Amino acid sequence: MPPLATLHYPAGVVWAVTAFVGSGVFAVRQFAGTTRSLPHVTRAAVAFLSIPLVGLLMPGLWRAHCDLVAGVGYFLLFPLCSALFAVALAYWLTSRSTRYATAQLLGIGGLIAIAGPVYDIGLHPQFYTYNHVFGGVLAPIYDRFLPFRPGLIAFRGTTLLWAALLVARGYALRQGRWSVGAAVMASTAAVALVGAYVYADALHINTSAPRIQHALGAQHTTEHFDVHYDAEAIDSSTVARIGDDLEFERARLAHDLKAGSEAPTGIQVYLYPDAETRARLTGAHTTSVAPVWLATPQMHLLMQRYGSMPHEMAHLMTRPYGLPVVNASWSVGLVEGWAVALDAPTRRPPPHDQVLAATSPGELDRRAQMVQQRATPWGFWSAPGGVSYTVFGSFVASVADTHGHDAIAEAYAWGNLDATTGCSIAALTDTWLDQLQRQPQVDTEARPVAQRRFRIPGFFALDCPYKPIPAQARYEQAQADLSREDTTTARQTLHAVIDDHPDFTPARRLLARIQVDTQPPDSVTQALGDAEAWQAEDWALFAQSHARHARWNRAAQAYRRAEQATPRAAIEARTRYIARALDADASGPRADSTWQQRLRAFEAPLSSDTLDVRLHRTRHLDTLRTAEMPQGWRNTWRLRIHLGTVQAARRQRDADALYEAACTARTEAYAQNARPLYGVVTHEIRRAAWMRTGTPVAACAVDDPPEP
Repeated sequence: MPPLATLHYPAGVVWAVTAFVGSGVFAVRQFAGTTRSLPHVTRAAVAFLSIPLVGLLMPGLWRAHCDLVAGVGYFLLFPLCSALFAVALAYWLTSRSTRYATAQLLGIGGLIAIAGPVYDIGLHPQFYTYNHVFGGVLAPIYDRFLPFRPGLIAFRGTTLLWAALLVARGYALRQGRWSVGAAVMASTAAVALVGAYVYADALHINTSAPRIQHALGAQHTTEHFDVHYDAEAIDSSTVARIGDDLEFERARLAHDLKAGSEAPTGIQVYLYPDAETRARLTGAHTTSVAPVWLATPQMHLLMQRYGSMPHEMAHLMTRPYGLPVVNASWSVGLVEGWAVALDAPTRRPPPHDQVLAATSPGELDRRAQMVQQRATPWGFWSAPGGVSYTVFGSFVASVADTHGHDAIAEAYAWGNLDATTGCSIAALTDTWLDQLQRQPQVDTEARPVAQRRFRIPGFFALDCPYKPIPAQARYEQAQADLSREDTTTARQTLHAVIDDHPDFTPARRLLARIQVDTQPPDSVTQALGDAEAWQAEDWALFAQSHARHARWNRAAQAYRRAEQATPRAAIEARTRYIARALDADASGPRADSTWQQRLRAFEAPLSSDTLDVRLHRTRHLDTLRTAEMPQGWRNTWRLRIHLGTVQAARRQRDADALYEAACTARTEAYAQNARPLYGVVTHEIRRAAWMRTGTPVAACAVDDPPEP
């Protein structure tokens, strides 16, 4: 596993455990069987650490280290401190009877290793834990950036204080009395430890809910939610819409799960304005988390990734069906698979479509084997995240289609789907594969989305799973240079970052944004890197560079790729990219000034029209003569108008207008066989129905067209 062979935090954790066990056992034998002094044994234990340190430094002879300074720092904080603590613990344990000293040391170490995370993560809204034995877990496994948190230094300071206290006590026991030096040492360490634990929150060793709430500063309360947010970053109207979103998603999932009174209430939602604030407070940089094991139901969301809210809400809604205390299943595959299956159809193509798009027919059996083999935490997390989430989501959705969510709810705690469905796992996977093979068509957006998600390697396949801190620092310096309008220096800094760290996407994107205005499209393409990994913003930059050089066809194609890569729920962003694609098409050699002027005359008042007027104009869309307009452009334009009306109605929180606009848009999506948008507008119909009646159903007043 590459991360464990790299001088960085993961290897530091492994070697911290090794150092604790090895140094502790070695010290027990030295103190019990010889007359070796404490300094001698300590020097030997520290010298032993030079072996793994040299081994971790060796790869630097043929490739660059991920982050040498950070790696050495983690090695000092993790293995070195753990070794010193183990030697001190052994010194105290052998100060009287040496019988069972080794077993006692290992038992105490095991207790600390387990009790620490249980206390930190099990009782606090934080996603990091510091530990005297293994050093700590600094972030969720899917985070790729480890911010510096002073709490780590403070906690490892307490490790050394415990070591000092144990040494002082061991020395006093060996002498049969307390000497002045030992007493001063012990009392000083004890007072410092008491202070550290009393002020653990202030020292960033732990994070409490009141501290997060105080840091964010503002609160918005709805019937079932308390939303905590930063009023300087999020305005009140946005928070009100978020409150509506939360209530709707809860109602939708409660309806689908038939949860009734079991649905959680008093849910705390923490909205963080930026990743740095979130990492400083909770340890999680970008990963969205709903810690279902905490007594108070809650979710922690980064505003830039608010689209993950329905997935986290699904985790909260399945709390009542999990094991006691942890409120989840022992099967991580079932935990995440059920959340994916319950997710709103607005984020990305359905999991069935993604699996089909990313898998050749001959590989489907391999996906079935993955379901049977990777339900455990290790099996799930050792695979690439996009693969595990999508495959298990597709499988669980198939079980729900065949046996209903009730069967999954009954099996959720222990993962015994065979008992609740009456079918073996092999039979369930066969049914799933048959359902995939019989699906008549695949979502047009599924292939690029699945290819992008499936090609992201898993944590344990990466040589450098974490973004280097020096690269982040230089990237921030480039941003500062741009704020001073020093474009030349910023460009040089970004080129240096990319040369040293080719996978550091933020630097590539910022460089491309600079290049758009002054350089040819090829320079923008080179700055962005591998096109297979591009996201919507990258395609938009690529399109913008071609539009600036009047390459209209390429620009239109790229804007359409940007629209396809945009999350489904981001209707406003999608319509913006559609508009730019149409503008690029209209600016090209095939532009027809007659129909182009007609369309612009129709669209010009839309932004200033009242919602009623906009609905009226949308109802009479067919009266506009567009016969001479190419069919593809006409269809795209019509969808843009309909989606814009849906967005306007949703923004104004007008239930009747949203219902009418969404039903009309769904009819248009069906007529155009636009399956990706069909699910989006159906979701909006359910929202409008919930706003009108309290029940999130998807029926319209007219005959509902089937899903294309």
